[in-house]
Amino acid sequence: MIVLGSVEAIKERVRLGLGVSILAPWVARREIEESSIVALPLGRRKLTRCWGILPGRAKRLNLAEETFIGVCESAALLR
Repeated sequence: MIVLGSVEAIKERVRLGLGVSILAPWVARREIEESSIVALPLGRRKLTRCWGILPGRAKRLNLAEETFIGVCESAALLR
């Protein structure tokens, strides 16, 4: 397993036949349309991702951080 910090690097490795990856369809739309990589179905069930916010215990959040957390919580409730 290799961990790469760039989606472009991941797509290039896949394009060269050096591996496989699980990516969101919109990330590789152009490459799929150009047939430079191939999308395969993963099965009937969709993948889900759990997100969390982990502020440091000893640090008091500033207004920007509190606002960001509030926006994230509001967005999560809309889904």
